Amino acid sequence: MTCSITWSVGRSQGQPFATLFCRRCMAPIRHRLTPGAARELREELIKQGHLCRRQHALPVPVPAQVAAHD
Repeated sequence: MTCSITWSVGRSQGQPFATLFCRRCMAPIRHRLTPGAARELREELIKQGHLCRRQHALPVPVPAQVAAHD
């Protein structure tokens, strides 16, 4: 599984930069990338199944008290 990763573009001292972040919780993943590098890195992270630091895209574990069908 992977978090939904998106990116935004801004300017710093006249130079464009991009930031990758988790779409769900807005946790930053990478800062100060060129827009082209952000696009490529986003594709790469999605292919690798990257999770943001909150890892909310992980499946929820089943509690020990819940039994599966025997």
